[in-house]
Amino acid sequence: MLEIAALCEIIHNGSLIIDDIEDNSSVRRNKACVHKLFGIDVSINAGNFMYYAPMLTIYNNPIYSQTLKNELIQIYL
Repeated sequence: MLEIAALCEIIHNGSLIIDDIEDNSSVRRNKACVHKLFGIDVSINAGNFMYYAPMLTIYNNPIYSQTLKNELIQIYL
């Protein structure tokens, strides 16, 4: 289930991008925030994509049963 852990980390990092924009933060982990490097518009799009892209990974995974996919998606939503 390391893949699930990685997907959780992607979602978390997306929320950090959005949070830094909301707080007008300049630094995250001793580096410039994403929106300071790439602009607010690109950062909002990236952060939002990171909220939902993991769902595509789950949905398109041929190894997971449909029951497991449904459970994972339900947990996330």
